[in-house]
Amino acid sequence: MTIANRARSVLVIVPTVFVLMFDPAWSQHTDRATREILELQDSRSLGNGKLVTYLSNHDAKLRFRALVALANIQDTSTLSAVTPLLQDKVARVRQGAAFAIGQIGAAPVESLLVVRLNDEKNAGAAARILEALGKSGDRRAMRRILTYKAPTGWHAVTGEQALTLGRFAIRGVKSPAAARWCFDQLSTRDARIRWKALYALWRLCPSGTVDSLIQRSEQLLRGLMLDKSSDVRLQLATLLGKTSSPLGKAILRDFAKREFPAGSWRVQVQLVRSLATWANRDPALLEDLAKTLHRWNDDVRIAAFHAVSDLPPKVLRPSPASDLLRREIRNIADLKTVPEMTRAEAVVAYAKVAPADFRYAAWLNRKDLSDLFKSKILEAMSLIPNPEYLATMMGELNSESIRLSMAAWEFVPRMLQPASLNTVQDSGGSVDQVPDQLYRQAKVALLRDDMAITTLVAIALRDSAVNVLLQANGRADDIVEDLMLAYTQLASPSDVEAMQAVLRTLGAIGDSRCVPVLERALTDQDRTVVVEAANALRSITGEDYSDRIPAEAHPEVHHDWAAFDRIKDHARATIQTSKGTIRMRLLKEDAPFTVLSFVTLARKKFYDGLTFHRVVPNFVIQGGDPRGDGWGGPGYAIRTEVSLVNYERGSVGMASAGKDTEGCQFFITHTPTPHLDGRYTIFAEVERGKSVVDAIQVGDRILSIKILN
Repeated sequence: MTIANRARSVLVIVPTVFVLMFDPAWSQHTDRATREILELQDSRSLGNGKLVTYLSNHDAKLRFRALVALANIQDTSTLSAVTPLLQDKVARVRQGAAFAIGQIGAAPVESLLVVRLNDEKNAGAAARILEALGKSGDRRAMRRILTYKAPTGWHAVTGEQALTLGRFAIRGVKSPAAARWCFDQLSTRDARIRWKALYALWRLCPSGTVDSLIQRSEQLLRGLMLDKSSDVRLQLATLLGKTSSPLGKAILRDFAKREFPAGSWRVQVQLVRSLATWANRDPALLEDLAKTLHRWNDDVRIAAFHAVSDLPPKVLRPSPASDLLRREIRNIADLKTVPEMTRAEAVVAYAKVAPADFRYAAWLNRKDLSDLFKSKILEAMSLIPNPEYLATMMGELNSESIRLSMAAWEFVPRMLQPASLNTVQDSGGSVDQVPDQLYRQAKVALLRDDMAITTLVAIALRDSAVNVLLQANGRADDIVEDLMLAYTQLASPSDVEAMQAVLRTLGAIGDSRCVPVLERALTDQDRTVVVEAANALRSITGEDYSDRIPAEAHPEVHHDWAAFDRIKDHARATIQTSKGTIRMRLLKEDAPFTVLSFVTLARKKFYDGLTFHRVVPNFVIQGGDPRGDGWGGPGYAIRTEVSLVNYERGSVGMASAGKDTEGCQFFITHTPTPHLDGRYTIFAEVERGKSVVDAIQVGDRILSIKILN
């Protein structure tokens, strides 16, 4: 899962541009040139070629800064200007050039990258060339990488070489030779190389070569079970869930028995996921999965519940193993001493494993449960199509509780699929009135003036089964008119995400009556809205409207350079939470706009009292939303700021709903997450308090954030 899946923020035109400062070796005042580069980066503009001219500037820091700006803008026309800097006399500039090429797209110049890799004498630059090739190279480039041998002592480069094969695999570029190369690295003494090679191996799956190598490597893999590095063990746990090797299953079961008494919770999370994957092929492993629920770690339990919810019904048929799993899940759901969200996730899992025995619908009326818990009950009910639960779901579409209304709109499409409606009818229920009820509820919901609800209604109406249902009842024309009316009530910058959702739905419906509304949307001040309008018009008319999309974004800019200069180059921040204190180092030189926004909000006490609203075990914790449901923002948006910093355990990034939509929501990683590199802003790194990060669960509070300047 990516951060964008549940990381929504209010989108607003950027009100402030901030200045970039470098580490001491590159430090200077914010002169005119630096300001100009940053302004161009922020507006996603080449400045009629002005930005490219900085690539030949005598000042190395300006060349580097321009390369980072181009990496963020990602204009392919600049590749020819960037590639000569792969031979710059300054290693840092060469690193910047390789990074920019990777972000822009290396394919047109990958042969040059391979040549430069073999000639490069700086380990950092070589690693960046490998990364660039991994992001967009082809099979020929991968073969060249497999023959590359890093100089003695360049362990980080060998690790990046392994990670690069994982990046290739993410894009579907795989080979048996890559699997063999990675297996050869598993005996190296450097733990960083071992975990990265394992990461690449599970990314290469499914693979007969990987399965065969596992079958021949029992002693090696059992040795890795005992590895001192939790990163190595968790990547091994993931790999064992991806393989089809019988030996892999046997090792996985032994691994779980060893790790669960007192091992790392992060490794345990991966083990329960892998056990669930194997249970899909061998239901006897449901017993192993059930035993993991005896652990008191909430992340492990929640990961198990999520994994169980993904299993098909045939795996969960009555058996001694599945019966044990049902009992364990029910006991946790009923146990009042268990944290609320753990119980709530257990309720959802129980709906999947025991739909006939599900008895939690009545809990919607309990006053001792939060709306967040009740929203999970609605999610659970959506898994069980029957007349009672369908009626309940329809009745909650316009609940007085915004959270329950949001949940109902998010999950009602699941109950309106043809198979689900047939099940409702087979149970003696009538669905004749459902289309009319849905239409009336949508009409009311679109007038509620809540950006999140409008977005979810538009997404629900985009569902093909829902749309067919409305068409069959003659309500499709009416709902188009209501969507167009709702759109006219929205305005950027505050309603941009809802505007995008409505435009996508209008485009998907394909009604020509929408054309005038969509053409007016082409004049919106927000470029992302214009893009969605152009895409919708193309879907309806078949014509290309790309020439109506502005080449640059033009935010309302206030250059608060003085405020940025008051932030020290190595400023720290402490997040006092209900679970303890997290101390982090702000990366002012790598994410200047983001750091200034975060510091400004923190000093205004914006974050004080907010919650962590999202936790994905062994991935991220996410907080900083004033709404508390993942849909809120600070009243403005800032640009995505990718840099040469990659995601490690304890990296602090900005949540977004897509590029350049960041606001106030931030996340902290539990584990290295290479698939986020170059996609999400990193603006800080946790120095102390990673155990606190590990302990955070949904609903835990941010008591205060203080900037240590």
